Amino acid sequence: MRNFIFVLFLFLGKLTGIAQNITLTDSLTKTPIFSATVCDADGNYIGRTDMNGNINLKKGRAYYVSHICYEPKKFIYDENTSVVMSPKSYTMPDLVVTAKMKKYYHCKVFFRNVEYVDSCMKYYIDGVREFFIDTKSRKVKNGNAIWRKFQTTNKDITQQKKRVVMIGITPGVPYIEKESLYEETLKDERKRIEGGFVYGDSTQIGRCEVYPDKKEIVLSCDQLYPKSYKKWNLFGYKNIMTEHRCTEVYSLDENVIPTIYNLKSASRSRHYTFSNKHFVWDIDNEDMFFVVEREFTDSIELSPYEIMKQDYDKYSKMYPADGKTKSQLAGMEEVDDFSEL
Repeated sequence: MRNFIFVLFLFLGKLTGIAQNITLTDSLTKTPIFSATVCDADGNYIGRTDMNGNINLKKGRAYYVSHICYEPKKFIYDENTSVVMSPKSYTMPDLVVTAKMKKYYHCKVFFRNVEYVDSCMKYYIDGVREFFIDTKSRKVKNGNAIWRKFQTTNKDITQQKKRVVMIGITPGVPYIEKESLYEETLKDERKRIEGGFVYGDSTQIGRCEVYPDKKEIVLSCDQLYPKSYKKWNLFGYKNIMTEHRCTEVYSLDENVIPTIYNLKSASRSRHYTFSNKHFVWDIDNEDMFFVVEREFTDSIELSPYEIMKQDYDKYSKMYPADGKTKSQLAGMEEVDDFSEL
């Protein structure tokens, strides 16, 4: 009788699509892919892969997966327990280093930002921004930026604008600091990089992989460690961040610690639970950028609007959104057309 019930349970599980574990792996290295974003066929956010490239999905359903280092992929989860992804081909702009370091490092990035509220895409933003970094102090100065923003027409979300503003997320602003994630990790006394992994004390909190054939280093890390969440309250609203993952890709320079000057691309993902006594919202925010131009210079000369617009046209074609995202944009409202930040 017990065996009959067990077999019946398995049969019903296949009919109802009980979630089961699936692993995303690199097609070349066969290693797990950490922090890949998975959405369903309708573009609703499902989640991200864990340290071992795993995520729970339901069999017989279509999914879309994306990652800053890999080509996006559509697949139907069948009996296979592994999905293979192909690395992106990305060329770093040349950088001429002179005997005497110039005063500023000037770079431009093409960025993309997406936010989901209760798994529904709330907005999509992409654009171009430039930065000037003092080569002595490493102080970062924001240059000009140009961007486009699309927002959902879902009234359940758009009518709650004030609540979303309270969260403190600044959409459309790529994140660059004085030091690379690699440098920050090495300076943290509680963290270390060893054997292809990032450790917080004795706990695995990330991966660090070197790809000599692609001449790059990929570092992914849990930025919440040693805590598992961050919590703050404001005006009766409670906000809890339970996920903050960062991935940075650097050009490989042997025997040199990757700095911001080696940075090729970066992505950050955050999960918030935002609530008061009347409602609870789950919010997922993901931003990424690609370094598209870079140089050392002795002066700060901001790029004019027309040049930035030309850059946007050029790099939005070079780094297009995946097909599923494009189809969702068709049903969204464009609220900003080439706004300057």
